[in-house]
Amino acid sequence: MRPHSRLTSHQSRKFVDFRRRRLLVTVLASVLAVAVLLFGLSRLSALPSLSISSIRLSGIDSDIAPAVEAAAEGALTGNYLGLFARSNTLIYPNLTIRRAVKAVSPRIDSVSLQRDGSQGLIIAVTEHAPSAVICDTLPDFSAGTLPDVSDNKGCYFADESGRILKPAPSFSGQVYKRYYVPSLAESSSSAAAAMSRGDAPVPEFRALQEFYDAVGASGIMAEGILVEDGGEYELFARNLSSGSAGGSAVGASATSSDSDMSADVAVIYFNNSRSFSDQLDNLVSFWKKMTTTAGKTRGPVTFEYIDVRYGSNVFYRRMQ
Repeated sequence: MRPHSRLTSHQSRKFVDFRRRRLLVTVLASVLAVAVLLFGLSRLSALPSLSISSIRLSGIDSDIAPAVEAAAEGALTGNYLGLFARSNTLIYPNLTIRRAVKAVSPRIDSVSLQRDGSQGLIIAVTEHAPSAVICDTLPDFSAGTLPDVSDNKGCYFADESGRILKPAPSFSGQVYKRYYVPSLAESSSSAAAAMSRGDAPVPEFRALQEFYDAVGASGIMAEGILVEDGGEYELFARNLSSGSAGGSAVGASATSSDSDMSADVAVIYFNNSRSFSDQLDNLVSFWKKMTTTAGKTRGPVTFEYIDVRYGSNVFYRRMQ
C-alpha cells in the first residue's frame, strides 16, 4: 500500500502544478487580450471621424462667448484614464462641460448640451434674467424725472437675488426697478468687482423687491430706492399733486439740497430696524388718508419727505 500511496501523492503534485501553470497561462492570455482590446478601443475613440470637431453656442452674450467656448474645448481635451479620448462623440464628458461652462461667469444660470450632426456640439446657455437696475451714482433730479439709463454711467443689470450681472444697455422708461448704491463707486467695493465675483451688493435685496412691488400694488407709483449704509433706505415717488395717488417715481438723495428736488418728488424714509411690511402698512394708511384729503380740497398735496421709521407715528414735511 505504501508504494501505491507515494505514487498517488507524486501524481497529485504534478497535477496541481499543471493546473497552476494552465491558470497562469490563462490569466496572462486574458490580460493580454484585454490590453489589446483596450488599445484598439483607445485608438478607435481618437479617430477624427468620431471626434467632436465643432462647437456652436446658443443664448450667450458675445462678451463671454469666447471664454465659454474655451472652457468647453478645455473640458474635451485629454483622455479618460489616459486611454479614451474625451472628445469622442459617444463618450464626451457632458457633466464636466456643463460645469466648466457655468464656472465661466456668475451670469450663467443653466447649461445644456445637444448633438449637432455627427461631429458637432451645441451648447445652449441660459443667463440669469435681469430683475432690476443698480446704479453706482446718486439719482439725478435736474430734469424733474429720472434720466434714461443711457444717460447714467455705472448702471448694471441685477438678477432676482441682487447679483450684478452686466452693464445695462441704453433704454428709456421704467422697464426695471432702479436702485442707487453710491458706495459701489468706491474702488474697494466697485460694481465691476462685484460683477466679476457674482456678489449681491444690496443687502436684503429680495425683501426690498417685495417692498417695491407692494408699494406699487397699493397705488403709490414708486420706482427708485437709494441704498444707504446701516440699513437705511429712501424710496422716491410722485407726489399726490401729480394727478393721482401714484405717478412716476423719481430718485433723490437725503443729502441733496432742496433746490435739486422737483415738487413732484416725495422722499420716503424707511429702514430695516422695523419690518418692511409694518412700515409699508403705515405708509399706505398715511397715503390713503392724504389722498382722501387731496380729493376733498382739490388742492395740491406735496411732500418734501415722509418718514415711516417710527411705527404708527408717521412724520412728514409738506412742500411750501
